[in-house]
Amino acid sequence: MNISMQYFLVVADELSISKAAEKLFVTQQCISSHIKKLERIYKTELFVRRPVFHLTPEGEALRRSLLRQRILEDSLAEELDDLCNQRTNRIRLGIHNTRANVLLPMFIREFQKDFHDVMIEIYQGSTSDFETMLLNGELDIFLATDVAELPEFYYTFVQMESIFLISSANFLREHGMSSAIMTRSVSPDQLSRFSFICNPENSYLQSKIDRWLSEEKITIHKKIIVSTYHVQLMLAAQNVGSCFCPQMFLKTVQELNLSLPSSERLIPLSVEGADFSTKLSLITHRDAYQSASLQNFLHKFQHAISTSLETRQ
Repeated sequence: MNISMQYFLVVADELSISKAAEKLFVTQQCISSHIKKLERIYKTELFVRRPVFHLTPEGEALRRSLLRQRILEDSLAEELDDLCNQRTNRIRLGIHNTRANVLLPMFIREFQKDFHDVMIEIYQGSTSDFETMLLNGELDIFLATDVAELPEFYYTFVQMESIFLISSANFLREHGMSSAIMTRSVSPDQLSRFSFICNPENSYLQSKIDRWLSEEKITIHKKIIVSTYHVQLMLAAQNVGSCFCPQMFLKTVQELNLSLPSSERLIPLSVEGADFSTKLSLITHRDAYQSASLQNFLHKFQHAISTSLETRQ
């Protein structure tokens, strides 16, 4: 990839020639001349300058092609290093922080027994962040739920994950729902009796639940907003409210219950007629080289996810 193409990608990321020039430590005139050079080569405009600076459809096409070219070049370099016994010494993983707390301790130590010289970089963010980073060659793998598939990516389906409503036994008794302790389920109309500890509205799971509630014309009382499942469960254990929780965190529920009297324990419940289950997948770039260390990491990561979902109610 030549320097004009590299400069183009920075401008495409920044959507500003001045910001790109500042980032690259060159003049705006230098950036503009490289963009004009590419426009002459491809005989098309790559950016709309006014009123808002943005990529043209042709610019978008060039950006996608160059990102793939960069991945292929990096992939070749990594494969050649492997062939010369200079093993790739870095794995870059995208994962939500609450899932990282559950999954990473389950396999990282075992992985590093075989690959002690491999550095693991953990990035936290949203699925859209991870998709952009993977396209840009800034990630090797990320864990996602229910994503729309992109042609540039390879999706390894791991398992479907159930979502449970977690409530204390005390709350259920106090609100006339003692039978739910035995049946482990509540009806949709009973949800209005709960006070909820929720994820922020922009979280994937919360938006999925909110959409279902809206379709069913159910209004719930959102009492606390916090993005960490462990905190949600600890608050639920104190009878502050109830929360929706992925199956992966049922082990945390069991651990919390060990310190609670039986009358106050947390109860995982299903909501009759509601299916909030999510599809867990590990995502890599189709054109990226997978070193022996990355393949081993993928295998152990997949096994850790499956193991974490073995915990039952």
